[in-house]
Amino acid sequence: MSQHFRIRPRCCSIKMGKNIKIVAVATLLIFFTLTQAAPPPITDDRIQRYLESIAGYLHPLL
Repeated sequence: MSQHFRIRPRCCSIKMGKNIKIVAVATLLIFFTLTQAAPPPITDDRIQRYLESIAGYLHPLL
């Protein structure tokens, strides 16, 4: 059989598997780090107070 159609040695697929695992773990770490660092969601009460304070500043201008 010619060298061109030779089956790849198993060591290459093992190395590729390790690289995929490293990338998967790194992706998960980045994802969980970013989601944990996200600010807490704003509640309706906080939004309402914010809008009222803006309205208080705008009222004298109108």
